[in-house]
Amino acid sequence: MKRDLPFTRSISTIVAVAFSASLLFACHSASAADRLRLPNGETLLGSLVAEDAEGYLFRSDSFGELRVPKASAAVLERDVNASASPEERQPGWVAAAPAPLPPPPAKAAAPAPKKAEKSKWERNLEAGYSFQARGDDLQGQTAYLRTDITRRDGDNSLQFYGKYLFGEQNDVNSANKLEAGVKLRQGFTRYVQIRNDFSYSYDRLKELSNQFEDIFGLNFRLINTERLMFRIGPGIAVQYAEPKLGENGWELLGDVSQEFTWKLSDGVDFSQSASYLYDPRDLSDYRFRFFSVLKCRLMGNASVNLRYEYEFEALRAIAQGRSDHRVFTTLGYRF
Repeated sequence: MKRDLPFTRSISTIVAVAFSASLLFACHSASAADRLRLPNGETLLGSLVAEDAEGYLFRSDSFGELRVPKASAAVLERDVNASASPEERQPGWVAAAPAPLPPPPAKAAAPAPKKAEKSKWERNLEAGYSFQARGDDLQGQTAYLRTDITRRDGDNSLQFYGKYLFGEQNDVNSANKLEAGVKLRQGFTRYVQIRNDFSYSYDRLKELSNQFEDIFGLNFRLINTERLMFRIGPGIAVQYAEPKLGENGWELLGDVSQEFTWKLSDGVDFSQSASYLYDPRDLSDYRFRFFSVLKCRLMGNASVNLRYEYEFEALRAIAQGRSDHRVFTTLGYRF
């Protein structure tokens, strides 16, 4: 018969006691834990961290801290005896209300939508001198003054403008011309723009007392990028003039106009326009105009401008020749 040694019995006894103590401690801890029963039947073991009217902040042994709203019908079972202090075990002791849940982090306010910027009026004033050549016979100095007010809204624009030229050469009047008008551009489709140009002018050298002109037409956008724009299109013009030569002043004319702009850099722009006005009954009667300006912005709102203007008139008899071209150097200010 085999007999256990005293040392062996002592080791077995110690192991059994230790295992029983561990099992008792585990069972005691499990029974002492708070329980949170979820609507789906699952039970979370852990401890309550905070509670308020909205819900529980529960630290689960398996999932960490959870925020469980009371609206979900979750049931909290507290076990305060396991962790209660001697003072808490006294009869009649009432547990204090748990600390309220920390408020949820405030959501960042959504940025207010930006209001569309209203288009503003842009005002320009230019003044300078020009070198004038009329044919090969006459050259002289001419004073030049121009102003315009423009409002742009995307592809639409409205401009009021006026310009005046006056000059003398050897006590002979070499320029005395006034022109004022309105230019309207209205986007119609992505590639088509409606245009309407109305102007009033007089030219003492051409012996035109009063001339009214209204051109209605279309512009087709062939190039339209951030730096380049090119438009061209047909139109119809109604013209009335009061010449001193005795002709009938009314004319119904055809028109082809073209516009081009090129943004060379942030401070340098080039723009050019041309129009060909003709009599459908006789194509030899026409008027051609060409305008260009190179604008270089200086400090602030000031600019220096180089303008070139050319006009050839063959619609009616002219007292002082048919062609007129000028070069202007002007200082401009935008306000």
